[in-house]
Amino acid sequence: MNKNIKKVAAVILATNVLASTVITTLPTGTQAAEQIITQAQLETSINQLFYSDALQVIKTDATKDKINELQATLNNTSATIVPANKRADLQAKLDRAKTQLIDIHKITTTSVITKDKITITANNLPTTSTSTVSQARGTMYVTFLDKDGNTVRFGAAGGGNQPLSYATMNLPNAETTSETFDTSYFEGIVTHVKVEYVLSKLVAFSLDDFFFLDITSPSPVSFDDDIKSAVDSLFIDGDISKGIKEGLSQADIDAAQAKINDVTDEAKRAEFQAELDKAQAAMNEKTAELSAKTAIDSLSTGGKIKADLTQEELDAVQAKINDVKDETKKAELQADLAKAIDVYTAIHAFQSLTITDNYTAVLKLDLPAGFPYSYVFEKNGAYAGNLVSGHAYYLGKLVDGAQLSGLKEGDKINLYTQVNGVKYVLATKTVTIAFDQADKAVKELFVDNDTSKAVKSTLTQAILDAAQAKVNAVTDAAQKLALQENLDKAAEAFNVIAPTTINALTTDSVKVTGKGEPNAPVSIKNGTTTIGTGTVKADGTFEVTIAKQAEGATITATVTKASNGKTATASTKVTQGIDYSLTANGYKMGDAKLTGKVGKNVSKVRLWINGTVAVQGVINADGTYEFPTAANFIKLIGDKVEVVAVDSKFVEVNRTTVTVTGTSTFDNALTVAKFNTGDTKITGTIGKDISKVRLWVNDKVVAQAPTTTDGTYAFANADKFITSPLDKVEVVGVDAQYKEMNRKTVSLPGSDTYNNTFSVDNYFIGQNTLGGSYGQNTSKVRLWVNGVVVKQADLNPADNTYTLKGIFGLIKSKTDVAEVVYVDAQYKEIKRVAVLVK
Repeated sequence: MNKNIKKVAAVILATNVLASTVITTLPTGTQAAEQIITQAQLETSINQLFYSDALQVIKTDATKDKINELQATLNNTSATIVPANKRADLQAKLDRAKTQLIDIHKITTTSVITKDKITITANNLPTTSTSTVSQARGTMYVTFLDKDGNTVRFGAAGGGNQPLSYATMNLPNAETTSETFDTSYFEGIVTHVKVEYVLSKLVAFSLDDFFFLDITSPSPVSFDDDIKSAVDSLFIDGDISKGIKEGLSQADIDAAQAKINDVTDEAKRAEFQAELDKAQAAMNEKTAELSAKTAIDSLSTGGKIKADLTQEELDAVQAKINDVKDETKKAELQADLAKAIDVYTAIHAFQSLTITDNYTAVLKLDLPAGFPYSYVFEKNGAYAGNLVSGHAYYLGKLVDGAQLSGLKEGDKINLYTQVNGVKYVLATKTVTIAFDQADKAVKELFVDNDTSKAVKSTLTQAILDAAQAKVNAVTDAAQKLALQENLDKAAEAFNVIAPTTINALTTDSVKVTGKGEPNAPVSIKNGTTTIGTGTVKADGTFEVTIAKQAEGATITATVTKASNGKTATASTKVTQGIDYSLTANGYKMGDAKLTGKVGKNVSKVRLWINGTVAVQGVINADGTYEFPTAANFIKLIGDKVEVVAVDSKFVEVNRTTVTVTGTSTFDNALTVAKFNTGDTKITGTIGKDISKVRLWVNDKVVAQAPTTTDGTYAFANADKFITSPLDKVEVVGVDAQYKEMNRKTVSLPGSDTYNNTFSVDNYFIGQNTLGGSYGQNTSKVRLWVNGVVVKQADLNPADNTYTLKGIFGLIKSKTDVAEVVYVDAQYKEIKRVAVLVK
């Protein structure tokens, strides 16, 4: 590889503007140098600008002067020589020649040379969207030359041994493209780069005159000197002994490191690396010192160490100081940290400051022995004493602190610690012993010590007087006024009794309710006879149990307030009670009647099924009732069955739920006999809860069949409604209200489903069985509920029907996803049919 190229450190940018050729269109009337008098001669001259009519690629010897000359000749040739249609064709060819020549001459190339790479960029390339020159048919060639103009041959990229005399550049159909060539492949000294644009691979030629780029390598520079200069620049005056220069950044060191990494001479690289390592070590130390100093500064604000320091903050600063290597600087930083630790210790040693009932301020400390800083008391803004290094001045010394005695109501106490001449306030108190005692005494007059509630039932005049004495001792006027207001409220409540009320009673009442003085005893009397006693609740209501009383009796409630002996009474007369009682006996499926009892004021009873009135019952003279036809309405265990009582105005006065047991009797069975070719009738059987049977063809009702008492039906002329094996034929069973009970598909001869029907009956919640039909290859029929197999059916091969038995409770809701799944002998699913749940 060329050693001079390897050591190139500078980056050279060379630009070659390939040409500034401008082609102009001469105006009509301009004389050509030579008159062409025939159309054929003019057409031949224009065609000679290109390699062929098919290719339409301009020749390398085509010039702007030649094109302008031919344009002038065409302009001055009369229409008799060149007709209009031919003139347009020749003008189009001249325009193509002009465009191609302009586009090719617009191309410029630039190159960037570094010590090991050459990057060549081509600009203003013609594209398929902007030019008639197609990149798809062109190639850019790059040739490297020595100082004598000879081609430098180099090995193929990727380590191949086959020498190449040129390289090609990628043309991505864009106006700009670049390629980078590794100079490690060169075998000689490259002083020139030649770039050529070959317009057509079919007609091989190059535009050397336009695309010759002369790039001469610069004078060699010592790469080792460049690296040494980069390393020396890290230090003051380039002198390692003076240390790293001010403002040096890690990026500067990283840049020098990158250059050292390119050195191949191990001895040289080690020499440079040793010097750079010193710079890195100095940078690391400087960074550590700066980080520690920043951390120390963060402990203060406004020139004062912060009072809210945490142990975590101090530990973090200590960790940064530990990273500093310079012992002198570390000691300075450690001394600054010690000041912050003193402040932290002094503040956190403070435990509490309390004012006792004997007007003494008590300071509690958890202080290390011999701690030198002072805790100072101020009273009403003046010095009152201090504690320092275990000695008390003007204070009472305590084992764990000190105390200041002789305080008066309203005195303001300020406590601070002084560390290194700086004050840190720890607590401020105002002496309010009289207020605190009075406030406590007043609150204790009320329930739950809450002045918004009633006074306590145990309140006495003596307690009120004691609280008044404490309020009188308060010196602060505003505080005293607020306390007196609550005390007056308690006194007023104490001297009165809340009014007593009693709610209406009937001959059926067994409880007396009302309101009265909270927490006071209440007595209930019939005349002079006490029939019950109790206590009014804290919320002022009472409830006392009594025996039933006769109509017209006067019942009196008397509440007595124990604290002042005052009483309050209220009375009411007993009226005749109204009896709307209602009970229902249990009902077992199959029972003919549903029975129960009602109160004497009930006018009628009604049977409700699933929220709807079904039938009205009969009330007997002895207070019993019955629904004689209940069996016609109670058919499913899952049904909600209720008895509703109404008064004479048909207003509901009571409702009770009936307990239903046994097995559902609902029968919506529906069968369809096989319909064979030539049959005219469709017949089958129905369950007792199907009232009518209808024939549906293609989703329309077409006939209704008569039914018999033994549960059979027949559509005598069904064939006249069925016109094709593709007809959709169904038999639908409905109840007396025409509500659908079941639906079956009739399999027609000639249809895909003939003798191969998969069906399932409608299911009403509470039924214990479910039936249907199965088709060919069915081995098992199973019931799935919410994605889980819950039951397997019994099969009847005689008529290809199945019955799922004992399924009560498996389908609980209309929202359950119920499906019947048919499988073959290998348990492979054949069919899955959804169950309509009602």
